[in-house]
Amino acid sequence: MTTADSPAPASPATVRTRHITLPTRQESPV
Repeated sequence: MTTADSPAPASPATVRTRHITLPTRQESPV
């Protein structure tokens, strides 16, 4: 499986990171 082909489904960590980054950026002004 190629990560470039499907970064979201291929790497579950990427989904968790993006999900955490979204709320974190909203909470943190930085």
